[in-house]
Amino acid sequence: MSQTLVEAIDPNTSNVLAAKYVSNYENGVYVSFNVTGHMQFRMTRIYGENLSQAGPVYLSGVFLDGEGTVTETMPSPNIYQQPKLLTDSEIDYSVPVSGGAAPKPPIYDLIGTRVAINMKAVSRNNGILAYSWQKSSDGINWTNIAGASKVTYIFDSLTSQDIDYQYRCIVTDNRAGWGAGTAISGNFDLSGHNISIFNGISDKVSAKAGDQVSISADSVSGKQFVKWTADDDSVVFADASQSDTTFTMPDHDVVITANFTNMPAGNYKINVTFGKPSAYSAAPGDIVTITANAPPAGKQFAYWTSYDVSFANRTSATTTFVMPNKNVRIGASFSDPM
Repeated sequence: MSQTLVEAIDPNTSNVLAAKYVSNYENGVYVSFNVTGHMQFRMTRIYGENLSQAGPVYLSGVFLDGEGTVTETMPSPNIYQQPKLLTDSEIDYSVPVSGGAAPKPPIYDLIGTRVAINMKAVSRNNGILAYSWQKSSDGINWTNIAGASKVTYIFDSLTSQDIDYQYRCIVTDNRAGWGAGTAISGNFDLSGHNISIFNGISDKVSAKAGDQVSISADSVSGKQFVKWTADDDSVVFADASQSDTTFTMPDHDVVITANFTNMPAGNYKINVTFGKPSAYSAAPGDIVTITANAPPAGKQFAYWTSYDVSFANRTSATTTFVMPNKNVRIGASFSDPM
């Protein structure tokens, strides 16, 4: 005879919420639990008198009923290269001209030529990526471009009307059994000035004079954010000391840098997926606030998950936790509206 203890465990508290013994399952057996939320299962093989020790234990599937189930969403695709303009001669218009470099022709000199907007992305969870390019005359109202479903959008012959638009790409990550994950590239304005950003990301890769540009600093291992700097004094930040801030685009290309310093001794790192912490490192005992990102289209915030901390309110999109004596990893989960 074979016997195994099957337990349903809350991953945040490690408490056992339900448990059942199963026996004689050589041909398979169904075990049901009346539990909800994020769950782990632990199977412990029992040995002893009259109990067989042969053969492993396999969990072949988990089945959820329709009421109260949560569809896990694929992580947002990683857009590791924002849109940039390439010509047939492979001139990259996303990189500002530095001293001594050959001047690049004005965008209007490219009218009538073949050019392309190219970006690059990768799935974070072995999914299949789909691309949809959009355009907008104001950066607010967007329309899909018919047939523009590849990683590169090509203008066979650039027109003056094409230059009047901004362009972006919607990247969707699909995998069977998962909710689709979505990421939106930065806006590329053919007639705007280029934005190059180091150690961070921006909501645009080019902009016209007077446009508002939002920027966010990266999370760097062993470092904490200090301030933003620019290669030109005409760039004024709303708050250079905040990792998330804005600036007004001047009438020329800009290079923006997020600056970091070493993490203070005794602090531990905070990593939040699909959300932002109030600090990227903290000392044990500190109260840290976390805020979830805006949900993907058609989704709503569901709950926070972590093996490292307990939350003041696990189902609130903004909540707090007490920093433990170790690095922590936290994730925000989203679900279909109830």
